[in-house]
Amino acid sequence: MDNNPLIEIVADIRLAPVADPPNKLTGGYPLIDRYVDLEKITDPLMMRDLLIAAYPRIREGVIPTALDGGYCFLDDGALVIEPHCCGDLGDLSSWESMAAFAAESGSLSAPEPAWRKFWIGHPTLLAKPHGQHVWLAIDDEVADNGLPCPDEPIWTVRSADLARAASEARRIVTGLWACVDRALDGLIDDDLHDLAVEWILNGEGSYQTTAVARQSSKT
Repeated sequence: MDNNPLIEIVADIRLAPVADPPNKLTGGYPLIDRYVDLEKITDPLMMRDLLIAAYPRIREGVIPTALDGGYCFLDDGALVIEPHCCGDLGDLSSWESMAAFAAESGSLSAPEPAWRKFWIGHPTLLAKPHGQHVWLAIDDEVADNGLPCPDEPIWTVRSADLARAASEARRIVTGLWACVDRALDGLIDDDLHDLAVEWILNGEGSYQTTAVARQSSKT
């Protein structure tokens, strides 16, 4: 902790859902840094192109994970924490768990809680309550000691602000449902749309097993 600068985040914080497809995109996609800003995609054709870039075998029903990317943690529009390697849209549940964990904080005079790991990709994000705030830091996965990376910042955020940002991100992701549903037209069977959208946006549900079973029945 001695070598970790403590940075207080007090401005307007956001968790922006973003995509980071492995294949190159063409066209004027709205960006946050290098990530596709999903909230600003309202055109199903643009979303369709994004899904094809993210899932090269989608026409075969192959959608291996939720949409690659995750959530940009923004402080008054400036990127503070970006999605990590192997992160995806399903990681919102980790941010929601962080907000719930932060709400468990007791008095500052109580014993200091330990850092807890939350998956947003590699490296994981660490969090621990601190009064009315929560501290966030990048996990030192090399040392594997459950402590922040040396010399990297520790961010302190009001717990209530983190909870609000997670709730707003959930609203945005839910609002993407119709656009993703329409973008899937002609890519996968119509009756699999609901399962696929749930899987793409939240990393949940039975799309994988259902799609595999259907492919097996066709061979």
